[in-house]
Amino acid sequence: MVQSPALARRGTSPERLPSMRRLQSQGPVHEVRTQVGHDAWPVTGYEQVRRRLDDDRLGRAHPDPPNAARSGESVLFGGPHGDYDNERADHVRMRSLLQPHFSAGRMRALRPRVEALAAGLLDELARRESPVDLNEALALPLPIAVICELLLANPGQWQALREDPSLVEGAVEELTVRTDVLTGGLVDLPITW
Repeated sequence: MVQSPALARRGTSPERLPSMRRLQSQGPVHEVRTQVGHDAWPVTGYEQVRRRLDDDRLGRAHPDPPNAARSGESVLFGGPHGDYDNERADHVRMRSLLQPHFSAGRMRALRPRVEALAAGLLDELARRESPVDLNEALALPLPIAVICELLLANPGQWQALREDPSLVEGAVEELTVRTDVLTGGLVDLPITW
């Protein structure tokens, strides 16, 4: 088993890439030990990842969250999320609530704002000293910014969330309020962290 914190972290960083490339060259699925000492199985092969994403038996929840394996200490990304017994129904309900906000017309209307956000991030990237991490500077913050633009009452909040992840709890409360406004308060979104 590989014991490597670099393999267990989410995201991509320059120091992690050589380890991931080495794993990819050795096959699509690998047993590793996470930063907190739990067993994990990163999947590095495209087809294997697609199959697992399409497999309804796999999810983000766990029947016994306090005893679930964790990848790290992060409250948001380190372990299971949601209600195990209702995960599928919650997912379907969340999709049905959010899908109208991701319609083709809404996406076309949002295009100028997304282009402005991307241009701003690229300008920020150009001001940095080389080498830079494209994932950290663009690939991670851009989707967060776009989702904030779509769903949060304060679209500019994505910058604050990026700089201070502890603000996520307030953002979730704001998202719940915003969703209540969008849905007339008829549903209770299953947002858990």
